[in-house]
Formats: sequence, C-alpha cells, structure tokens
Amino acid sequence: MYDPIHDRYTAVPSDDRPPSSPSKPHREEDDDYDREERDERYKRPSDASGGLAYDDDRSATAREASPSRSPERKRKRSSSPGDGRPRTDSPEVKTESRHRPRNERSEQRSESYGPEGQDPIDDQERKRLRRYEGERDRNRRMQGQRREVNAGAYARRDGGARNDQQNRPERRNSHHRRSPPHFRYRDAPPPPHLAVDRKFEDPDPEKLQEPPRSPPRKFKKPGARYSQAERDALLKEQQRRDADREREATTVAASRGVEDVVRSHYNAVPERGKEWRKTDSKIRGLRSFNNWIKSTLIQKFAANDDYQPGSRGEALKVLDIGCGKGGDLLKWKSAPQPVELYVGADSADVSISQAKERFIKMKDEDRRRNRGRPSSDRFHAEFFILDAWSEPADKIPLVREVGYDLDVNNRWGGGGFDVVSLMFCMHYAFESEDKIKGMLRNVSGSLRRGGRFIGTIPSSEKIFEGIQKEGHEFGNSLYSVKFPKTEASRELPTDGTWRPAWGWKYSFFLAESVEDVPEYVVPWEAFRALAYEFNLKLEYKRVFEDIWNDEKDDRILGPLSERMNVKKRDGSGEMQVKGEEWEACKIYMGFCFRKI
Repeated sequence: MYDPIHDRYTAVPSDDRPPSSPSKPHREEDDDYDREERDERYKRPSDASGGLAYDDDRSATAREASPSRSPERKRKRSSSPGDGRPRTDSPEVKTESRHRPRNERSEQRSESYGPEGQDPIDDQERKRLRRYEGERDRNRRMQGQRREVNAGAYARRDGGARNDQQNRPERRNSHHRRSPPHFRYRDAPPPPHLAVDRKFEDPDPEKLQEPPRSPPRKFKKPGARYSQAERDALLKEQQRRDADREREATTVAASRGVEDVVRSHYNAVPERGKEWRKTDSKIRGLRSFNNWIKSTLIQKFAANDDYQPGSRGEALKVLDIGCGKGGDLLKWKSAPQPVELYVGADSADVSISQAKERFIKMKDEDRRRNRGRPSSDRFHAEFFILDAWSEPADKIPLVREVGYDLDVNNRWGGGGFDVVSLMFCMHYAFESEDKIKGMLRNVSGSLRRGGRFIGTIPSSEKIFEGIQKEGHEFGNSLYSVKFPKTEASRELPTDGTWRPAWGWKYSFFLAESVEDVPEYVVPWEAFRALAYEFNLKLEYKRVFEDIWNDEKDDRILGPLSERMNVKKRDGSGEMQVKGEEWEACKIYMGFCFRKI
C-alpha cells in the first residue's frame, strides 16, 4: 500500500491487499523497488508476528542475477524528482497471518511472480485479479446470507410453529432487537446495574406482624326495632302487594292473549266480495240490516247542526276506529254533509291493507263513471294501524295535524274531527278499566266541541234477558252467546246490574263472521257515566228493533232500506230479515254522544 506521507509502499497480506493508490503515478522504478523489498523480506527469518522465511535457492539465485538489484536504482529511489529532500527509510512492516496456513500464503505470494525466469505480473493484471477476488468473495457472502434467510423461512413454514414454545427462551436471548426489561429478564436475572437493592426488597410475609385490631362493631338489625306484631303486619302487607302484582301481571298477559286472538281472527276472515254477500251468504239479510242501521246513524247524526242540505258548506272530517276492511266507505261518501277526510284505524294489519285496496277500487269506479274526468266530490281516505284501547290516537301524524286535545276535561278546547265512529267493536275495550278510559280518551280528544260519537254494541239488557231465559248459553244456529259456567270470584248478575263494569267475558259466535271470539259485556249505565267524565253527553240510544220501527217509513231511510234489500220493493213494507237472522239482530243497539 502506498504511504503518501513517507512516500513509500507498505506491505500487506496478498489476500486483502488493496489496489495502488491513485494519487501516486505509476513508474517502472517502483516495480523494481517493490521486487527488491519483497526479496529482502522473504530472506529474513519469520518474527513473532508470523512472518515467512523464504529459503528457496533457485529463487535466491534468480534474484541475484536480476539486474533490478542495482545500488543505483536504490539510491535513485531514495529521492524524488520534484523534491530535493532526502527520503528516510520507513520502518519495517511486520506481516501477519490471515487465518490461512503458512504454506498456502507462501504459494499465493509466489504465484504473483509468475513462472521462474519471467517478469512478475504487472499492476493492471494484479488489479484485475484483486477485483475478481473481491467480487467473488462478495457474491459468496451474499449467497451465504440468502441461504441463511431461506433456511429460516422454510424452517418456520415446515415446523417452526410446533417448536415455538420450547425455542422461545433461546430465540428471546438471541434476538438482536431490544425488548422491554420486563420481557428481557423474565427467564434470566437482570444485570448487576439493574438489580434491586436488598434494602428495597419486600419483607418476608411471615415476618410481618399485624397490629392488634379492635373487635368489629355490632350493628342493630333493622328488624330489631319493630315488635313481633309489627313485623307480622309488614309481612302480610308485603304478601298482599306481591299477590296484587302477580294478579296484575296475569291480567295483562291474559289481555294480551285476547287482543292477539281477536286480531288474528279478523286478519284470517277472507274477503269474499259483494256478489257473494248478496247471493250465497247464509246471513245476507242480517248483513243488509246491519249496514242499513249504520247508514241510518250516519244520516241522522253525521251532519253539523248548522248545515243546510244542498249548500256548499264546510266538509266533514271523520275518524273511524275499528274500520275493518273499509266496509263503510260508501256510507260515509253518501253522508248528508260532504266528507272531506276519512281516517280509518284498526289493529288488524291485514284488514287495513284490504281497506286500502277497496278505496283504490272505489276511486277507479268513480273515474270510469265520469269517463275519465276527475270526481266532483272531495272525499279522501287514509288508513292506519292503531290499537285504540292501549295507544293514543295522536300516534297517527294525520290525527295530530287535524287536531287532538290532550286535556279531555278542557271544556273550551277539543280536537279537530267532526265525527268519531265505532261500529261493532267498542265492546272489546271493556276488558279492563284502563282500556275503557283509553278508548274514551281517544274519542273525546279527537272530537271538536259539538262533535258526535256514534257506534253500535251488543246490548247488556238483551244479554241479561238471554241469561234469564236460557242460562249461561243462549242463541240459535246462526249466533250464540256463551258465558263460562264458573267464574273465579263472581257470579252472573241476577238483577241486571253488572258489577264491576268491565271484565264480563263471553264467547260469541256468528256464522260466516265470528268464530267463538272472546267479547265483553258493555254495562250501559256504567258506560254512560264514564263517557260523561270525558265530556261526552248521551244524545241517542236505541236497540236495532226500535231503530227499524222508528225509521222504516222515513222519506230517505225507507227507500234506502228497499235499495239495500232490507224490505221488499213491492210496496208492502214486508221485512226480508226473518227468523233466526232477526233474532240475532235484536241483541244489538246504536247510540250517539255529543262532545260538550
């Protein structure tokens, strides 16, 4: 290696000898001087550092015969052409072994001189060889590293996971990346500079002595403040509350069961169509008569008091609770005062869907009748699912928009509907007092002041008459009323007074309509008193038989009964509803209340 400070070359082992420094220009005298230096070094015996003695006679003879060993060459080398300063000889460089046997190193150095009797290898060839050897060593190192990486990857793939637990301490200790102390010293003690001083160690738990403790304080039991009689009274009161709670839960569960039965029944009733009801139904006379009764109530009480027939006054807003399949749409459309908005609500979702379809068909028929021109009436209907006994009516957004009074006792307020109708459904609310009040709250809250509440229900007086005549069960082949023979805590009334005013359940059967569905008696006087508490004053009450006798000769309702096939059209006035159908009709009644 060239030393620019001393202007000399220093010897290095041949296996990692770097190329000549580019800062020193190449000269032939330098090559001669290098050969002289090497010859002298190999002549000397090896020192402690591992130098190699060169004793080959043939090599020595060749060096003596070489012209490059001239003293003039040596004196010429001691000075530089551009520097008059004499050069001092550099100290001898001790050669060291490079992990290879001495014979191999001597052979490698001797190869650099070429065959005997020839000139040594020039610097360009030596550089090329060194470059080749460097690239070869680098490639071998890279191949070794790649082989180690691949061997580790295949080991992990083929079974390293199985040996993960047993090799974990070895891998943890041999890992190069620094890990936190609590992980690094889990399997081995920490180094001395991290060891815990003994004076800071936790003492032995056995040597700890707890200070003496005072005995626990004795508190007085809560029951000790009461006497035995007071404790017995409290126990009885708790048992009574538990029994009331269980009874209430049983009632709620039973009521939920009744609601589900009623809803499922009316959802399962098929829609047979108008033609079937007129021709093939067993109770077509009863159906016609009931429809005429509902039309009579609408004609008598739907219009406002100040309405003049034929005038274009304000239209009505109607809320029909228990609308069913929409069977009363045409009746309300034919009301004496035009109906602007009809809102139908029912707990049976299937019935609501069928009511929507019926209204669409009705509008299509009007369009065909008017030959595509829009109808002159303003009748519009909307239908919603609502359990009017347990849910408030203002749950429906349209009801809130029209008007709903939350304070039913406010005599100067009120809702926005002119008429609220409950046809053949109100008796289902008389299962409990809460349901009755929930129903009346929805009716009164929806009606404006002066609005009408109309409906039809089974008459409690007619039901009592049937019990007096035939006992717990009465009726005929078309209808039947059946009370349970044993009641849990009460007997059927003997004086016509139903106490309490709710919960009197019976099973009702009506051919082609009702199949043993649980219903409840509506004690009339109790109902009237409850309605008055919600600002609903009774205005009209009649059983169906009396309504027929009063209105059959009316100039409007009489001809309507003929068109609805309630009586014959021959002018005789003979009624077509007879026998068992008429007997079933007589147990019902109609009513009308007014919001005050």
